[in-house]
Amino acid sequence: MSDDTTAGTKRISVESAEAVLGLHWFVAQDEGLFAEEGLDVQILRPQAPPPLPGDDPRVTDPKLLDAFNYQKLFEEKKCDVYRACEWGQIRRTYESKRGGPIAGKRPTVVCQG
Repeated sequence: MSDDTTAGTKRISVESAEAVLGLHWFVAQDEGLFAEEGLDVQILRPQAPPPLPGDDPRVTDPKLLDAFNYQKLFEEKKCDVYRACEWGQIRRTYESKRGGPIAGKRPTVVCQG
């Protein structure tokens, strides 16, 4: 998890699944925007589980799905920030035992509700 790396630099780690939903993290890192703000950001990418077979009951009943699925780094206290851009991730926030506020939503979620 986070700690200070050098004087004036704050290290944080973020759990990001893939480029589509975490593109802003990758762009900001590549463009040096984090460094400009005194941040050393580690982007952690959990390994996705295999797809569910079509006859798995979790395919048709979302109540059976684990809100954390394969993205468990935040819950395990191995990262500081996780993405919350889909309704499933918002559910994850409410079911978290660790806690963690929703800091922002991407435009599609804002427009939907």
